[in-house]
Amino acid sequence: MDTGTWSEFANFPGKLCNTMSRRYNYPLLFLLALLLGAGIGYNLHLNRHAATTAGDVLQIISKHYADTADVQGLERIALRGILSQLNGASVITGPSSGTDRSAPEVIMVTAGAGTAYIKLSSLSKGTYAAFARKLEAARSAGMSRLTLDLRGVKGSAFDEAIEIADEFLAGDKQIASVKRAHGAVKVYRAKRAGLFEAGALTVLADSITGGAGKLICAALRDWKRAQITGSPITDTAIEIKKLPVGGQYELMLPTGRFYAPLGEKL
Repeated sequence: MDTGTWSEFANFPGKLCNTMSRRYNYPLLFLLALLLGAGIGYNLHLNRHAATTAGDVLQIISKHYADTADVQGLERIALRGILSQLNGASVITGPSSGTDRSAPEVIMVTAGAGTAYIKLSSLSKGTYAAFARKLEAARSAGMSRLTLDLRGVKGSAFDEAIEIADEFLAGDKQIASVKRAHGAVKVYRAKRAGLFEAGALTVLADSITGGAGKLICAALRDWKRAQITGSPITDTAIEIKKLPVGGQYELMLPTGRFYAPLGEKL
């Protein structure tokens, strides 16, 4: 390259800026916008590429790898890597072995003079129906004071917990809300005349009480319906769903977070 050509090439950026300045008056803004657009386009390309890379690599290995490859094992490793970036409630399980259909235990003791004590063993499918029978029996016996014992109660049957809380709250008071992906919110409210909407109510809880029990405590506390006694509950109230994966596995994935009536994250 001769000296004249090199000089002309070296001065090209300056000439370009001068041209832009005369024509648009904003040369730097124009160049920044140009560079920003190029950067965004490149990042979008990378994101689209990353979204398909894992599946493509496994397919290529399965088809072309010279030695024997455990593709399913590689898939499990990849899945574990993905789930390790989420919270601990996200797990992959094998085919479902069936549901535990054992009836939850609900213990009731009446101590006379209108006092009753009800203890739940868990918050699982069927708990509310068993609880409602005991509560109705206590009310028929003239109950005016109730102690509900949730200490050590595990389980994440939030529908059951909401039904139990409904028996103590009048009107259409909010029991809880759940926030799901993409900003979706569902609000749960009392929907019927409860079996024990008036009268003294004490709820016992401890650090072992699960998230569904925490939901009951929060609803009754926020509406000043019950006295909550015991150590703070450390568990979280997270909605978890089982989603099919590839026809062979299930992904247990947190799909929503519950909130108390006054907005506390449970």
